Amino acid sequence: MQETEPTLLLQECRQIMTKRMRSSITGMLNEVDEKLLDMAQRRSGALEEEACYEAVREIRLKRVEIKTRFERRFINLFENELKLRSQTQKNIPTGYKNILGKPQRSSSSELFKAPLEEGLGIVRQNCGQILLELDKKMSLLLDTQKSVNPMQPAFIFEAFQEACWDIKSGDEVRLMMFRIFEKRLSSELKEIYEDINTLLQKENTLEDELANQAGDIATDKAQEHEIVMLRYEVINRIENRLAGHKVPDFVRYFLIKHWRIYLEGIYVEYSENSIAWNAARQTMDDLIWMVSGPESHYDRERQVQLLPSLLYRLLNGMKVISMDEDAINAFLKNLKAHQLKSLDSTNSSLLDSITEEAIESVRSTYSKLPH
Repeated sequence: MQETEPTLLLQECRQIMTKRMRSSITGMLNEVDEKLLDMAQRRSGALEEEACYEAVREIRLKRVEIKTRFERRFINLFENELKLRSQTQKNIPTGYKNILGKPQRSSSSELFKAPLEEGLGIVRQNCGQILLELDKKMSLLLDTQKSVNPMQPAFIFEAFQEACWDIKSGDEVRLMMFRIFEKRLSSELKEIYEDINTLLQKENTLEDELANQAGDIATDKAQEHEIVMLRYEVINRIENRLAGHKVPDFVRYFLIKHWRIYLEGIYVEYSENSIAWNAARQTMDDLIWMVSGPESHYDRERQVQLLPSLLYRLLNGMKVISMDEDAINAFLKNLKAHQLKSLDSTNSSLLDSITEEAIESVRSTYSKLPH
């Protein structure tokens, strides 16, 4: 490989991280917005109603600034870590020095030291093995015996801390933002590292086979890159559809983890201008509307009318991506429980009947297909 190729690959890894974290921060800000509005409406929590609305206003005004600051700080940490790889051994990872030893901007920073240490420990433990593999691949890429990872969790936390340091709505709001951010990182960062590991592994394979398979390697590399980029594009689109809607966690998880795969497959096979793509996106929109809560008697009636079709479309998509049966049953159970909260509880048997009909209809459809 040419001398510039490791650098180009590192920049590609950084692009994956920054693009995905941009989406994650957008989702975090949406959740904070929803939680503050809910606190104001319910008059619950430590913040008074007026303070909640003022916090919503401030965060909405600073959305772009928060994401820009995060990205700028993360890129600086990324580049500095690469420069430090030529130094002698360090006592502790650079990221820990930065996040735990750096002078803070706020006089109340001690409030966040323990949550930051705890959150960093949780994320590193959750990423565990995949993070070790990434450290090794980075060391090989940079041709150094030292452990080097310019995308370590500590840098992400420090960049987030930098992005939110001047939130004037108070420590309670900043701590809320951090907790939601930490929760999203725990579920998303492992997948991001896996994608970057896959990219680096593919690059190593390509390098080994370059002499004999130059043409095929270039194609495979481009396809691998397209797959990773497509994943983040689809996640961004799902987050955009979720924006402004208060949906339960199990629905958000289902859309990001499973329906995303269904959308990716349709995009590859039919394109985003196809009838199939529009139908899959409409199914997602219908699900989001369904769980956002009825506002009138008409909405409740409309939900019951829409449910059979929606369940059939959802189950069909689950079958297409071979979603685990236990995961399907768990989703249906959570969806029924959520619907019973917004509909009359006497509708339990009706919801069971509708669900069974949808399951049987999908099962019948697939039993007629050639095996």
